[in-house]
Amino acid sequence: MRPWIAPLAAAALLGGPVPAWAAASGRVDVRAAHVEMYIYPLALRARGGVVVRIGGRTISADEITYDLNKNHLIARGDVRVANGTGTLDAIAYALDVPQDDATLVRVGNLPATYHVRGGDAGVPREGPPEAGTFATPDFSSSRPYLRGPHAVLTPNVGVRFTPVRVATEAGGAYVPSPTFLYAFATNPSFTAQALPGATFDQPYNIVGSAHSLLAAHVRYDTVAGATVGFDEHLVAGTKAYAVGSVLPFVSRGRFDLNAFEQLTSTLTQQLQGTHFAGNDYAQYQLALNARKSTTSLVLQQSGGTQTDDLRIRSVFRQLGRLFNYQLTAGVGYDRSPGMLPYNADFRTTLEAYLETPSLHGPFRTTLQPSVDFATSIYNFPRQRGSQTYRVAVSRSVSPALSFFGYAQIVQNYDRYRDNLRFFYPAAPITLPDGTTYFGYAAYAGTGTQRSYSLSATYQPNPAFNLVLAYTHERDFPQFDGYGAPPYSLSFDVRVRPARLPAFEFGRTYVFGWGGRAFAPYYTLGISP
Repeated sequence: MRPWIAPLAAAALLGGPVPAWAAASGRVDVRAAHVEMYIYPLALRARGGVVVRIGGRTISADEITYDLNKNHLIARGDVRVANGTGTLDAIAYALDVPQDDATLVRVGNLPATYHVRGGDAGVPREGPPEAGTFATPDFSSSRPYLRGPHAVLTPNVGVRFTPVRVATEAGGAYVPSPTFLYAFATNPSFTAQALPGATFDQPYNIVGSAHSLLAAHVRYDTVAGATVGFDEHLVAGTKAYAVGSVLPFVSRGRFDLNAFEQLTSTLTQQLQGTHFAGNDYAQYQLALNARKSTTSLVLQQSGGTQTDDLRIRSVFRQLGRLFNYQLTAGVGYDRSPGMLPYNADFRTTLEAYLETPSLHGPFRTTLQPSVDFATSIYNFPRQRGSQTYRVAVSRSVSPALSFFGYAQIVQNYDRYRDNLRFFYPAAPITLPDGTTYFGYAAYAGTGTQRSYSLSATYQPNPAFNLVLAYTHERDFPQFDGYGAPPYSLSFDVRVRPARLPAFEFGRTYVFGWGGRAFAPYYTLGISP
């Protein structure tokens, strides 16, 4: 006797021919004494009186596993599969849900493995099933993220537990909830966001499908404080998406919109908008991505100010082996009631960006110098420009420890050719202590920002990541409470305890700025 026959209790076919099955539906309903969802591996596991309904098909078994990446279901033990016109008993049953491709081993007097595809029953064959057909994920090094008696799965979209207990960081405890939707849609458009940035944002999915997702967010940021927000995601494949969000409990409410559409293989359009505290902002962009350049039309309105730009930007080109460069040219139109010296103006903009290939520096470092020059010439005697000089330095000490730093100088200037006092009247700045500071709003004034930063990243394993960063700012103007803080120190740590979600915490300290010894800002995040 072949060795695979005894474990499978193989025997002859019982109950006549295998019935034909209807195609699997997009909804998988799982009920059992214990239904669990794991993140690593991404899978469902149900044990004890398991009943699974897929369209018109009902599967009962002692245990089932469902691979959420492959949409592959495996039932074991006392398996019974019924569709209303027939019943099939087996000791093992594997189903590719999207393809309705099933393999089963039946109980009887002769060994029999059946392959059922598209509703047509195959003939029994002697021998084991194909390798890997009944392979299940390894759950030994993980613990469930969700637990409950009932789960409804929509393949490639998400799974909802009702009721549910959700794993937490603290002591491995589970928090009960009447329902919970875990979305794992692979469509990248679902990652687009419209909610503003926050130091803490914990989403709670309410309802979703292959093309939409409604979620609530428990949030904290330095502007609105602790609040609750909602967002709705709508997607059309990878060609288009629209995300709308609302913070209903902040002062006067906040609404944000982010939408994108791929019109052709080279033409895209994007719309962004915000309504917050009576300030309205909207931007529309139409972009044509050619082989050697990108041409964009950007229409922007903020309050009563309107700005329109038509730009053409080259792709990165090589200048011998010395530089990579990118050039940008554009024309623009600005309009704002009460704007000096006119309510509207036209301007022409030119920009050049150059960077060298990576260079070998001292102490086995890698250097990346770059420069950027930009200037705008207006239809009245004014020229506005900027110059940016930057050197990035990196060094990998070991697989676990690396360093990154940069030095950057940015200069902004305004120049007027004549009648300076009419175009740019001098306006002194009052310091926080009441002192009047003259000279910043000079007729040909220049602002300079100098930044120096060094950070270290330590990641001995995928479950732990620590980043320490020190930044020094020397700006003009920069005085007590005005401008960037001269010194700051920050850290960010991300840990994933065994069988628990990942936890991220960060904080930044600003030393002796604005009369404060320390000005802390927090970041906090929890993710599966």
